[in-house]
Amino acid sequence: MNHKGNTGLEAGVPFKANLVLHPSAFVFLSESRTHASEVPFYGANPTNELGTSHCSYAMESSRHDAGAELTFQDGHTAYFHYSYIAADVATRPGDPGRPDINWTFNGIPVP
Repeated sequence: MNHKGNTGLEAGVPFKANLVLHPSAFVFLSESRTHASEVPFYGANPTNELGTSHCSYAMESSRHDAGAELTFQDGHTAYFHYSYIAADVATRPGDPGRPDINWTFNGIPVP
C-alpha cells in the first residue's frame, strides 16, 4: 500500500480518501520488489526495501517485463515500465512527477 499518500498534509490532519485530488492517478497499491536481482533498479543498494508491506516509486518492482502493475484509488489497474514509474536520481529511485501516477494525495511529486 502506498505510504507516501499523506505527504504534504498538515500535522494532525487525518488522511482520508476524499482528500485525494485525482483518484484515477493516485496509486493505492503496487508491486514491491522482493529480489535484489530485479532489474532495472535505480539505486546504489538493491537490497534496501525488499519485501516491504508498503510501496512507492522507491521500492517498485520491475520483475514483470521490466515493469509492474499499479492499482489506483478509482479501482483500475495498469501496467507501466519501471523507467516510467521511477526516476533515476543518482543513488536512489525518485518520483518522476508524472500526471498519471500520483504518490501523494494532491499530486505534488515527493521531494
